Order: sequence, then structure tokens, then C-alpha cells
Amino acid sequence: MKRFTKSTLSLAMAVALGVSGMPALGADMVSQAAQKTEKQNAKEKDGHNLLGEDLTKQKESKYEDGQAIVMYRNTTANVKKFAKGAAFGDGIKVESSCTFANNTEQKNGKVSTKKLAGKGGYTVSLVSSTRYSTNQLIEKLKKDSEVLYAQPNYVCKADNTADFTSYQWALDNQGQNNGTKGVDVGIKGVDTSKYTSDEKVIAIIDSGVDYTHDDLKNVIWNNPYTSELKGKHGYDFANGDADPLDDNGHGSHCAGIIAGDSTDQSGISGVADRNVKIMALKFLDADGYGDTYSAISAYNYIYTAQSLGTNVVAVNNSWGGEIDYTYGDSILEEVINLVGKNGAVSVCAASNDGTDNDENQNISPACLNSDYIISVAAANERGELASFSNYGAKSVDIAAPGADILSAGSYNNFEPALYQEANNYCSYYLDFSQKLQECKKEDLETVDVSDNSIIHYAVENAGDANVSVEVSNQEYVSAANGNKNSLKWSIKNAKAGDVYSLYIPYEREESSTPYHQTFHMRSDVPVMDQDKMIKIYARSDSRIQLKMIPGHFVTSQSHITHYLDLTTMKSRSSEAQRIAATLAANYEASIPVDTIVCMDGLEVIGAYLAEELTKAGVLSMNAHQTIYVITPEFNSTGQMIFRDNYEPMINGKNILILNGSITTGSTLNRAIESVLYYGGKIRGVAAIYSSVDSVATLPVHSIFQARDIPDYHSYRSDNCPLCKNRQKIDAIVSSYGYSVL
Repeated sequence: MKRFTKSTLSLAMAVALGVSGMPALGADMVSQAAQKTEKQNAKEKDGHNLLGEDLTKQKESKYEDGQAIVMYRNTTANVKKFAKGAAFGDGIKVESSCTFANNTEQKNGKVSTKKLAGKGGYTVSLVSSTRYSTNQLIEKLKKDSEVLYAQPNYVCKADNTADFTSYQWALDNQGQNNGTKGVDVGIKGVDTSKYTSDEKVIAIIDSGVDYTHDDLKNVIWNNPYTSELKGKHGYDFANGDADPLDDNGHGSHCAGIIAGDSTDQSGISGVADRNVKIMALKFLDADGYGDTYSAISAYNYIYTAQSLGTNVVAVNNSWGGEIDYTYGDSILEEVINLVGKNGAVSVCAASNDGTDNDENQNISPACLNSDYIISVAAANERGELASFSNYGAKSVDIAAPGADILSAGSYNNFEPALYQEANNYCSYYLDFSQKLQECKKEDLETVDVSDNSIIHYAVENAGDANVSVEVSNQEYVSAANGNKNSLKWSIKNAKAGDVYSLYIPYEREESSTPYHQTFHMRSDVPVMDQDKMIKIYARSDSRIQLKMIPGHFVTSQSHITHYLDLTTMKSRSSEAQRIAATLAANYEASIPVDTIVCMDGLEVIGAYLAEELTKAGVLSMNAHQTIYVITPEFNSTGQMIFRDNYEPMINGKNILILNGSITTGSTLNRAIESVLYYGGKIRGVAAIYSSVDSVATLPVHSIFQARDIPDYHSYRSDNCPLCKNRQKIDAIVSSYGYSVL
């Protein structure tokens, strides 16, 4: 497993340099990238971790054991042998494949990987085995004469308002932030006469892009080949859907540096010209983690787009980390070359370890041996190598601005921001001397806070919506920062896509200078993409997202208007942990829990929930002072049963029932009856989604409620309006997934 860290964002600047004709930074900066000294390291105190200092540096390479990536020649026999789901050899299963077909096989500017199978090029497959370790698996694969490369599947981690362009020192350094005047990319000196009308596309392989952001929505790529290539703006390889919306912040921050809209006279500005569009390819999840095969799949998407006629000129890789010398990363190198030969340079972060890449040569992709890679170090506003940046006389090509870089924030923040490793979100940049807007005193409303002071505020862009502001004792901001009470504001009658602003002026004790803070909130009414997938975010934790598909679906109990996709919630540990932590907050230490009964395949969440309840001090009355996590069975009549060996974990025990979704409550009622039959005492019911507040007098605690999905409805099969309107049934669904009819 290769563990990558979110690397300096300067490389995004370098990408734009390559496509817009902007001048590179001076040779002295490049020299510093190659000649870092301990003295310089000790002296520098500048950008540190605001742009992703490696806080999780790993000494050893790691990878997903029992998995391997294999690259082979694209022949008919090979494609059949390595087809998804095929059993290759002794106990080896093919999980997924992507084809890099020869461009010569195009017809009328279009390409079909199904038609091209076996007609040249290469295919890369992800294979797995429950029998063999990764090194055993690789050794077996290498014995196949058709296999070109076999390597591990490394785990990766990501190394409008007023016009804030003047604060972006990297564009035009006038000494901002105690910088050195003239240390910049010379944005004002660009010869705009060189611009052409030809659209250039930059692919950002990262955590996705917020394509609804005010500074990004006009520069996002719109896919003209949706029949051959899924995704309106790109693709989400982390979650396996066509919606690459950023839920981490890192990818959007990169996108803003590259191509932030400079024509609207607001927000931030990117360095690329107006004809550059951003292709969003998400392979990192909300925590910034992904894997090599997903990155290769993103390159396959780019390769196919190029084959169809898309002018992809650059690829932004703002991630990097250590690889295993034994296996290397040859397959990623090869696919970078394939995309490069089609006209796209890959710009890669040198990484953020403060070490010499010439000595180690184990940072991928920055140190891969490809003519199509530009390796970029980070410079600060004084023209010095940033303290966190890697360097190398041979392995690093250029240094570019990469410390305290102002860019687009996270999906609910339209203020310029600095990306912070600490919380995986972009933090507001608040230290501006100018006001975002002028508010007359009589226009300001007031609200009392706990220390007998008064906060003045104004709301803008409200339209017909009702915006209220009040004091809450809930700690929306950490109490460690001295925040005992927080302002809570809500919006009623919001329209989908509308943005509302809350402006709060204030004064600091140490200064009479007026300050302010402005918050922006977009209506959370879900918006459907071209593939009908909808994502909504939990009110308690915006990193928890629920995917759903509207349509006409049939369950064993009813007909419903939405399929709720809980797949990644059930199986991905990072999501399961966040869900468990949110649910655990509903249960007091006075309520004992001995056993968690996991419905709907929620064992992973159940395990983390048991851990969270234990940490919170929830008591277990069983002999081992621990919480059991079990799954029931169902007989042919749908009755829930427990085998004899599980009965001791139910009989006389305090039970918490964990559900995926609760619609009518009928299935839950049967579960309650079963637990009571076996002698259990039900202490609570938890769910990811529930349309009801209680079942059998028991309160139901859920992350998502009916108010979050107001259009969600359930009907009896004999009284379904969708059926009466002759609307086609899309699929049969259950807790395990769906089957398309």
C-alpha cells in the first residue's frame, strides 16, 4: 500500500503556466528547489501545514493485501480472460478492468472499448485473491507471458463576494503577507493577444470539484460525449458514480488556482486563460484517500475523452507519496505516457516531506521516469523554497508559488480560503482589511450573545426566503477556541441553487479596526445530475452524504419513489466511522447496551458504533463487559430468527437495533417482535434514514429524516399512483441493493 499525502498546490499553478503561456518563475527559485539546506529549513517558519504539510508521513510503503494491478496486451483472448468477474487462474478474481485502445481504431472521431477489445493497445485490471498475499499474487501473475506489469494496488491520500484577486500574491506580488515584491507568476504581464478560441481542458485527478461554486461553475467542462463517456463534468471513481462533487475541499482548491473565474470581478482568480475548462475526476474520498487503480481509471477516462476529440492538454496530480521499491509503479507510469502521447502533460507535486527526491526516488508519480511529467516544488511569497517542500536537482523540474495560496473554498463556502490538512476543509481567510460590503447602521439587525455583548448582522441575497439568526448553545465551533455560544442561522423557503449571505461586523480587543466575517450558504435542495443520482448531506456532519436515485422501485413491502444507495456507507470504513459517531451521540451513558442487532448488512457500522458507545461510557451488563455485534437471519416466510449459538447474546440482554432505512416501520416491527420473542430488552432504534420518528412507542434516532427527502413516498402495491400512471418500474430493491428489470 502506498500512502500518499495531499501535496503542495503550487503544481496547479504550474499546469496553468503550461497552457496559458505565462512565464515561469526565476531560475533562482528552481535552484533553491534543488539545493535545500538544513539552515534554510531551520530559518523558515512560513507556510507550514496550511497547504498540506505531511502530518501522516509513513516510513514504510503499504498496499491493499490480496490485491494487485496487472497490465497486459489488449488481445481478444486476454480481454476475455481478464473480463470483470472472471476467475483467472487459481483462486484469482478480476474485480475491474479499463482499456487503453489504440487511437488508430477510432471511427468518425468516436471510440468504443467494447468494439475495440482485442484490437490493440493495453488493458489494466484490478485482481484480488482470498488465497494469496499480494506478493504471491504478483509472482503468479508475472508467470503469464502476456502480462507486462504486475504491482500492488497502492493506497493514496491527497498530498460572490468582493474581488480578492489583489490578495493572491502568487498572481501579482506587491508585498502581501510580508512577501517580496515581484515574486509571482506575472499574471498582469500575460499577453492576452495569444489567446485562442480553442477550448483547452485540464483534468484534475483529486477529491472532485465543486462545479456549483461561484468561481468554478463557469469554467467546468461539459462532456459532449455522454453516450460514450459517463458524467456531465467528469466521474467519481471513489464512489463509482457520475457525480464528481468535491466533499473534501482539496480538489476545488486546486481548480480555483488553475482556472478560477477571473471575469466576474469577484472571489478569486485562476492563472489560466478564459478558454480553459476543468474536467473533474474524483478518486479521493471525503478523507482524501484513494488507490492507484482508481487513479489509473481516471487516466483511462482522460484517454477515452482524448480519443473522442476532447483537447485535454494537462493533468493535475496534487497528490504523492512513497512507493515500494520492490514493485515500483510502472503501470501508472505507462498510462501517463499514453495520455502524454495524446497531448497532455501530467504536473505532479514533488511532495511535502522536506526531503531530497534525488536520494530516494520513491515519490510517485512525481519521480516516475516519464517525459510527460513535470515535478513541481513549492515556493513562498519571499521567493524561497517552502519549508515543507521536497526538492531535487535532477528529480524536480520547477518551483512555483505553493505557500499560503488563496483559492476556492469547500462546497458551502464561497469565500477565498487556505486549504488545511487539520480538518480536510478550506478555512475562511478572514484577515482582510476591507469590508465585503458597506452596511448602514440602520440596516443592521442585532442579536444578544452570552457575554452581554451584541452582535450586529445583515443578511443579503435572501429574496423571498425567510432568514433567521439566533444564539445557540450548541458548539458549532470548538469550545477550545473560546466559543461558548454560537450563532445559528436558518433559511426557510429557499430555492434550489440560491446562495444566501450573512454579514457580521465585529471589533477586536487589541485593535479599533473594524472587522467582519461573511458566511455563504447554498440551498441544500438536492439537484439531480444527468444520471439521476442525487446526493444530500447530513445536517449534523456535511461529510456524510446519502446517495439516492428517484424513480419507481418495488420492495417486498411497498412501492417507493427513491432508491437509497447505502453501499459505501456499509463498506467504507471512513464513512462507517462518521455515521457511527453521529448515531452514538443520541445515546446517554445511563442507557445500557449489551448487543447491537445489525439489520440491512450494517455490521461495519455496528462495530464502529459499539466502539463509540464504549468510549462514551455506555455500560454493558454482560459478563465480558463488551458490546456484541450480531446479524439475524430470515426464514422463508420473512421471519427474523437467531441460531442457538446467538441466543445468549439476545436473551436477557439490552438490545439496540441498527437499521439502514425505515419507511413504513413494518420490517422493524417484525424485528422488535423477534427480539422480544428471544427474551431481549429493546433499548433503542437507530437508522441512517427513517421516515418515522417512532415505532412501537420506541423513538427512532436517524441521520436523515423525512424533511431531508420531502419527495420520498411509499405506497401499497395496490394503491401506487406510479403504477396507475403506467410509470415503468426501474428496479426491485432490498437492503442488499437493486436488480434492474
